[in-house]
Amino acid sequence: MAHTLKGVAGNIGAMALSGLSRDLEAQLKKKAPANMLLVDKYLESTDSELKRTITAISHALAQIKLPDAPPANRQIDPQAFQQLVQQLETALKEYDTQASELLSQLEGASDEAGFVQTVSRMRQLIDAFDYSGALALLEHIKN
Repeated sequence: MAHTLKGVAGNIGAMALSGLSRDLEAQLKKKAPANMLLVDKYLESTDSELKRTITAISHALAQIKLPDAPPANRQIDPQAFQQLVQQLETALKEYDTQASELLSQLEGASDEAGFVQTVSRMRQLIDAFDYSGALALLEHIKN
């Protein structure tokens, strides 16, 4: 876990945490009984820095103003709806990542339970790059 924490911390720019995780990982690899006091020291330091980093991230996220959610049940012109469905179908068939953006345009088009569930499941499939599965669900929307 120290190795994973080192990488994740480095990826998000938490260099102090990444460095401490690197040092902890190095001590753990030594596996010498006399090394256990050093491991405890590095573990405490890493834990403390991890908590500080999580707190800093939480505070930073709290400052972000998220956009308002789109209104539910937007009125979409039936012709525009069909065109959007056709574009989504083409994107899914071509394994085009634009499918995610097109699906976003469909979300909120109806508050009918079956539509909402189908679009929600399609979102999961597209996010997992299962375009074939999403294409199969699109048939429910087309009908």
